[in-house]
Amino acid sequence: MFPRLDPAQIARLAPLGRRRRADAGEVLWERGAVKRSLYVLLSGRIEVDSPAGDGDERITIQDAGQFTGEMDIVSGRHSVVRARAAAESDLLEI
Repeated sequence: MFPRLDPAQIARLAPLGRRRRADAGEVLWERGAVKRSLYVLLSGRIEVDSPAGDGDERITIQDAGQFTGEMDIVSGRHSVVRARAAAESDLLEI
């Protein structure tokens, strides 16, 4: 369900984006965001959750080699989840 890219695949994506660092706890995008970036995790961890009135529901935790994305990136709709760095992370932002 959550594929992992190998180093050769990440190298092919590198020219399409920029490297950036995210501090632990930094929100990468909020629920409702539009036209947001796709992130490939080079190191660290990202927690994806669905904010709810009675607390957050964790969807997944992603780590090195995995990438973020949902249909909103393709469709232009609002994101239905929030993502934040669960640890200091190096990212490829596309």
